Amino acid sequence: MSPNSTNASGGRIRRHRWFTRGTTTLITCGLITATAISAHGSTTVGKTSRPRTAPQQQADCPEHTHYVFIGVRGVYSPPEVFNPERPQEVGFIRDNVIPEIRDAVGAENLTMEWLPVAPPKFSETFGQTSTINQAVLASFGIRPSPLELPEPLLDGRDRARDAIVSTLNRYAECKNNRFILAAHSLGAWGVGEALADETPPRAGAVKLLNRQDVLSRIDQVLLWGDPRFDSSADAARRPTDLDQAGPPTALGVASAVLGPRKPYLPEELKGRAQSYCWGGPGPVDPVCASFEAPKGSTGTVSPSDWAEGMAWCGVEGDLLSRAFLAAGGAGQLGAITFGTVCGHTRYTGGYAREYTLKLTGEGLISLRPVAKAVTVTVSSTASAHGGWRDTTLPVKKGQKVKITHLSGSWTVDKDNTHLKPNRVGPAGYPSTTNAEPSECKLDDHLPSGQLLAGVGEFRSPVSYAENGDVGTFTAPADGTVSLTINDTCRENNAGLISVRVELAS
Repeated sequence: MSPNSTNASGGRIRRHRWFTRGTTTLITCGLITATAISAHGSTTVGKTSRPRTAPQQQADCPEHTHYVFIGVRGVYSPPEVFNPERPQEVGFIRDNVIPEIRDAVGAENLTMEWLPVAPPKFSETFGQTSTINQAVLASFGIRPSPLELPEPLLDGRDRARDAIVSTLNRYAECKNNRFILAAHSLGAWGVGEALADETPPRAGAVKLLNRQDVLSRIDQVLLWGDPRFDSSADAARRPTDLDQAGPPTALGVASAVLGPRKPYLPEELKGRAQSYCWGGPGPVDPVCASFEAPKGSTGTVSPSDWAEGMAWCGVEGDLLSRAFLAAGGAGQLGAITFGTVCGHTRYTGGYAREYTLKLTGEGLISLRPVAKAVTVTVSSTASAHGGWRDTTLPVKKGQKVKITHLSGSWTVDKDNTHLKPNRVGPAGYPSTTNAEPSECKLDDHLPSGQLLAGVGEFRSPVSYAENGDVGTFTAPADGTVSLTINDTCRENNAGLISVRVELAS
């Protein structure tokens, strides 16, 4: 896009960029509106999309890599988690996680699917008399055995599971679609069940088709407050750095009753899945942290701890309040509104900002563990973190790094019919193509649209093979490899490129 473009109202768009590796700033004066076109041609970013029928022809599918975000909520909870005006959305995911994902992959490459699952009411689940009675016993340190799960909770799980499976089946028909799943509470339980097995769990359940293919296309699974939580699972996480002890050593209430799901999440998703459970400060999340622990572990949640968590989450009843206070509970429960210190809602507010910055600090790739080789997708429109994508691949100064093009292409001017070719791979545009003026390049000496590499404060030129699919560079410093497109005027860019980054043998 030319640096002298005009906005929709005819005003001049002025862009200024000051480049210092790690502190790149882009200031845009003027109105820029970004929307995303879904895999089936509808605009969905920023609002809940309605269910659509599966594409009947490959022509209905995206030509390039496209991300489908699937979000699922739980039972009734306070406005930070559940907003009556946007009933399918999870507030803290929408406000803290979605912006990071959108910046990482580009709004035009993202479809939002908040599933229209009708969860049971709080009074039908944790507000039931049987649940309250169990909490009363626990408040005196008595371990209620066995715990019971209200039937509406199981029905809600089944509805959530089938909705998730149906959505995955529908979008998986398009080979360029990749998935990000995020869910809270009952929705998290539904996600786990949807991915658990190829065999439907009950008569009439929807079957996940081509399960292995679907699992290979899931980039991230993000769960909070899962009733099937298992602290021994690889995916178990703690939502804040305030306490380095990690998540509570516990099973979720559903795992305490039904037994742990083995594996908790499919092995194929190792390193691409996180399940967060609040263990303090303050009361624990009683949904994902019961007083039962994985076999062979010493639990960190006592029956009275669990009862306290239930009380603060609004498991009402005068008997429970009096029993909890008699057992040494502090505070006036009657004066506390639901969600104020409820562990099941502590994934919001300041804590949410803290853990989502840690969670998605450089985009989706930072969620993955350090490895000797990583696969990363770079957006041509990303602006967060100066547009640089941290691959998390650690290197030492002087080491040779290899970049292999796996899929995708991008353009620096999607509307320019005279730009031939319009889309290119990581090597960028041929030198004979005047794709962008020099003021729109990060590095004026390299082709426009080329995939650039950097380590720390330093950039390093990448030498690409003749076919443009493989490039190498020498690490200019110790640190982690970052990637970006050689373009700063990104308003008219489009596309994603996926590459494998590894140390050259």
